Amino acid sequence: MNAECLYEKYDDSLATLLSHILVNMTSRWTQEDATQFWANRKWQLLLTYPGVHRRQRQHQQKEADCQTRDRLQRNRFIQEHGHRELPDAVPIVFTSEADDLRFWAKNSSWTFCDSCKSLVSEKLLPSFQNKKARVTKTSCSCSKGRYELPSEEDLPVRLLDLSEEDIRTLRPFDVHCGDYHRLQHVYRERTSPFRVTWSSNTVEQKIANIRDVSRHCKLLAAYQVLMAQEDSSYSTFVHMHKENPAHPYLRDILGRNLSGN
Repeated sequence: MNAECLYEKYDDSLATLLSHILVNMTSRWTQEDATQFWANRKWQLLLTYPGVHRRQRQHQQKEADCQTRDRLQRNRFIQEHGHRELPDAVPIVFTSEADDLRFWAKNSSWTFCDSCKSLVSEKLLPSFQNKKARVTKTSCSCSKGRYELPSEEDLPVRLLDLSEEDIRTLRPFDVHCGDYHRLQHVYRERTSPFRVTWSSNTVEQKIANIRDVSRHCKLLAAYQVLMAQEDSSYSTFVHMHKENPAHPYLRDILGRNLSGN
């Protein structure tokens, strides 16, 4: 191979290498690319009832309170430990790897189906630092039989805008999430298991004890709607509660035939 052919071969290899570098540089995802990607996902609001907006405002207020609490805790920590000297090494939270991980968690940990627009989670792979552009999923379970979200027309009017206290009143059993106590650094340790027990009073008794006339009428109407639903097990559990209200755990009766046999 003469010198001219060797030079041409080297020149072609260099051009190919440069083209690969340019492609990789242009394919790296940016914040603007992520914003445009999610703007293409069409969505619609399923429920527009006042109760939904109230719970949304409560959730937003809770999130704001948590952010305020975290900010106050951070300020107290800085006041207490801000005078200490930092080590010469850069903390891991300020490294480029940590920045890339934060970018992946915010912009690349989810994608969506190109057909039904439902969210699809992405795995965290060692190549997350490459910031490859996200693409929509072409294969999704939407092509198979799956649970369909109820529409507004499927919800009985009497069951709308129920508060958490109303829902607890209409339940024939009580849900015990378990006790816990706080450890150091605000962590919580659960000290008792999750369990479900029958309510001390039947649903009808709980509704009868409500003194507020408007709330009493609202819950009574909702109770009648629930009892009339043929495709629901609500009435079955209500009847079982009346037969044996002292039954210790709901899980003990789930093994029985719901017909009572």
